[in-house]
Amino acid sequence: MANKRNLKKNINYICAELLAECVASMQYTKACQEDINNVMFSIIDMQNDMTCRISHMQPGMKACDFVKKMRDDMSKRTDEIIDQINALL
Repeated sequence: MANKRNLKKNINYICAELLAECVASMQYTKACQEDINNVMFSIIDMQNDMTCRISHMQPGMKACDFVKKMRDDMSKRTDEIIDQINALL
């Protein structure tokens, strides 16, 4: 199992890459500024939510099950955000 520090670093890296994609799409497309800002806010919200969940594990849950559920949720939310970014292009 990965430690909390590495999980947080991975979450921050993924969110930074998604934000970079939003900034690039803002520069190179004529998408609505408000739509791009909403996607960026959802990325920041995901980052805050995931880092808080890592810091406060659910009681009574095994660590490996908790990490697996976190990764599944992170993957699902990342896919949704990528779909939103693609829809703007």
